[in-house]
Amino acid sequence: MPAKIIADSSPRASQVRSYALATVREMDYEPSTPVERGYGLGMNARVALILLVGCLAFVGVARADEASYPGGPPHRPPPRGQPRDWPLDPLRPGTFLTADAYTVGGQGSLEKRIDFDGGGNQLLLRAGGLASIGYTEAAAHVDLRLFLLNVGMSGGYRHVWRNYTCADNDPSCSIQDRLDIDKSGGPNARGWPFAEWRARLVIPLDLFSLVSQYTVRYEGSPDRTFDWFYTSVHDGGFLHVFQSTLFLRSARYGAIGPTVRAMEMGYGGQRTVEGAVGLNALLRPGFFKKDDLFVLQFLISPGNDTFGFHILRIPIYGMLIYRKSFELPF
Repeated sequence: MPAKIIADSSPRASQVRSYALATVREMDYEPSTPVERGYGLGMNARVALILLVGCLAFVGVARADEASYPGGPPHRPPPRGQPRDWPLDPLRPGTFLTADAYTVGGQGSLEKRIDFDGGGNQLLLRAGGLASIGYTEAAAHVDLRLFLLNVGMSGGYRHVWRNYTCADNDPSCSIQDRLDIDKSGGPNARGWPFAEWRARLVIPLDLFSLVSQYTVRYEGSPDRTFDWFYTSVHDGGFLHVFQSTLFLRSARYGAIGPTVRAMEMGYGGQRTVEGAVGLNALLRPGFFKKDDLFVLQFLISPGNDTFGFHILRIPIYGMLIYRKSFELPF
């Protein structure tokens, strides 16, 4: 049948051929932006649905396991002793060397935890550094836990060897804009100091734990610069960040829960608020007898074409971390 249409020279056949060629051109068209590729609101809705189904499945498994044992999972130690959701409990005192390997780099730190007032409060001193695909930094941290409240501060210096500072005439510094910078010769290198002040509240709710943190952060970056830490584009100066996660906890299966983040920041000379939603999960895999951990962090910002790791070419923040802490004898 197609051969007959091509051989036919009638006006009607010419119209059919023209329509078919136009259709083929449209099928061969390759979208040039993440939104055109289908990574807009529709993609974000599908990801949110998958995350919701995953959380519900975890709830079902954890509750079924709890119902199977009258004492519940907390009374039945998981394999090799340490609960799989141990980071949500107060950390034991001592000196620790911690190493992280994550999707785009690695980091290490040395920390000292000092209990006081009968062990209900703790002072944590930590110093370390990291190196990733986009930047490296060194920083010092001080945190004080007073029962359920944690307050702390950090200061350090970041050297960004893949720096994306967009010109004033660029309307957004979007994912596609940053990819274009790579194509045109690559980003330049810059460095700047940073500091932050934070307060975190951890509320245990039987099977759940609510972890909320408010952070005031100073970044000495140029204006309209991509931030590898938050995967957002903002001006230099002060940021105000609120993030909260409701963890469903299980001593045998770890912890998982939805998270929300709101960041008030400068953008193009004005103040704006960026929102993101996603999922946090943690699990002790048991490669060692204690103090190892997998952490999954995932965020999306619907309709925001500047958000996320542009190297993934989709507007998401995703991080998988493996952490191991080694207790030192001093």
